This record gives sequence, structure tokens and C-alpha cells, in this order.
Amino acid sequence: MRILIQPAGVRASRRNYEKTIQEGIWIEELEKYLTPEQYNILKDLKKSKIQMWGMVLEKGVRGDRKEWIDLRKGDYVLFYAQKTFYYVARICLKVHNSDLARMYWNEDSTGRTWEYIYFINEGKEIDIPYKSEILKTKDGRNYHPNYFFRGAQLLDENNSDILFHYLESYGVLESSGEIINEDSIRPKEADEENFDRSIPYFNSVEEAENKINELSQELLGKPVEERVMIAKVYVRNPKFSKWVKERAKYTCEICGAKPFQKKDGFFYAEAHHKFELAKNRIDDPHFMICVCPTCHRVIHYGNDEALAHRKELGEHH
Repeated sequence: MRILIQPAGVRASRRNYEKTIQEGIWIEELEKYLTPEQYNILKDLKKSKIQMWGMVLEKGVRGDRKEWIDLRKGDYVLFYAQKTFYYVARICLKVHNSDLARMYWNEDSTGRTWEYIYFINEGKEIDIPYKSEILKTKDGRNYHPNYFFRGAQLLDENNSDILFHYLESYGVLESSGEIINEDSIRPKEADEENFDRSIPYFNSVEEAENKINELSQELLGKPVEERVMIAKVYVRNPKFSKWVKERAKYTCEICGAKPFQKKDGFFYAEAHHKFELAKNRIDDPHFMICVCPTCHRVIHYGNDEALAHRKELGEHH
């Protein structure tokens, strides 16, 4: 396991980042640019969209192309700008394809394009300070505090391991190397039981109010603990959600509640997948309904009685 440092802070890089990382690319659009074997690798991810980045052929002793050649599936990539790591992901495929690069990124001012492409999976935006001094030169000295990466750099095993543990300390990676799924981060059962037992039951509203005021004074000036997490996310087609809500005229299909109007003048409602997307990974509008925020929370966290009550409300509309 190694880590690729990918500088991407200039205007053109940020524009490309928004297009092919934040927005992503529909995998089916890539079929004509890839070999069947390459395309099947992406299809096997069971995702509708994929993130893509590319490197340009640089002149000089150490160019981005060399870093691309040495990349392997499973390596990590850290996007970097202004001494901050702002995106992390894992390499799942690399291809050399100038036509694909020009399709999404055009060319730079010299006519070159970012044709040494890699696709990434399990990505997440983060905000972690870059500290060059934690890295080591080949003779064991620390990097200078003002050192910054001018181009893509694939760290050696030693520095990759150092940076890996640095990311682990921020809660970005597990010690096993897996990307943390924040939905699965829960206290141990024994810790939850102890926490529940420690919560006092109040005999009156006034007693609860006094306890809140007491805690407020204790916590005054104490910042909350900050942890940066990375999660596996499932890319959904926003058009599906919009169509489902427009079909229902933004009215909740469970309780019948009418939508409220947002500050921008548009109506607000939410779309719910009848079948858990994380399990079947099928993003299909036929399996989606329009719901109000309250019913959406009841579906996910309420018991059967609470959901039945919301449905009863809908029968009276």
C-alpha cells in the first residue's frame, strides 16, 4: 500500500476536480473509451458513477507519468492544495487514453492533455493539515516544514506508512487499511449501557432545565472534540429524486403533508428508497416515494406503531 500525493489547487485543477471528482462520470458513458476488461472492472463496482483523474506527460527527470506507471490498484490518493489534504480515495483502475482525457478535460495551453488516467473509488472529502516535517528523506532527515509538492508524487513505503498513521490519527483510515464507514461507528454495547445508566431521570421540567444550565456553565469555552471521518457513499442520480417529488407534487405519500417553501422559493420534500440502497445498490425511481422530513425519520428510526400513526394521518387528508 502506497500513497500518491496529487496536487490540485490551481483554477484549472479545481474546475476539473468539480467535474470528474465531485460530480463524477456515468460509467455507461465510458464504455466506448475502454476495453471490455477495463469497463467490466468499473461495472463490477455496482455504482452508477465513478471518479476519474489524469496526469499530463511532464518533461524532466521526474514527471507525473512515472508516478502513474508505478501506481497499483489499492493504492491511496490524497488531493492536496494550500497545505491541506482535501480528498482521499483508493485507486481501482488506470488507463492511458488521450481521447477520454480530451473528452472531459480538453487540453492545456500547450496542447497536452491529462491522458494518464486513474479511476478512484471509496472517495471522501476531508480537511486535514499537511505537515511536511512528518515525512522522511532517504537519508532519514525530516522534510523541511516549508516543503510542498510541485507535481504528483508517489511516496515510498516508509513515507506512505508514516502518512497512513497520520491519517489514522484523524479517524480517516482504520488500522486494517479500510476506509471508515461513519454509519458503522458506534460505541461498544457495554459503553452504551453504561451511558444509558448514567443519564438521570428528572422529576420535572424545572429540574431538567437546571441541569442543562449547569452543564452549559461547565462546558463554557470548551470546544467539542473534532474528528474527520471518511465514509463509503453510494452515488445517486439526483434526477430520480426530483422526478419522484414532482410526481407527488412534493406532497408526502405517507402522511399527506403539504411541502413547506424554502428561502429560495422552491418547495421542500425528500425522496425515500423503499429498499435500502446500501444493500441492493439499485437506484431505481420505481422504488422511491416522496416523503416529508418527519415521515422520513420515522421510517428509519421509528417503530411500527409510529409509522402506522403517520399513515393514519394520510388517510384523513
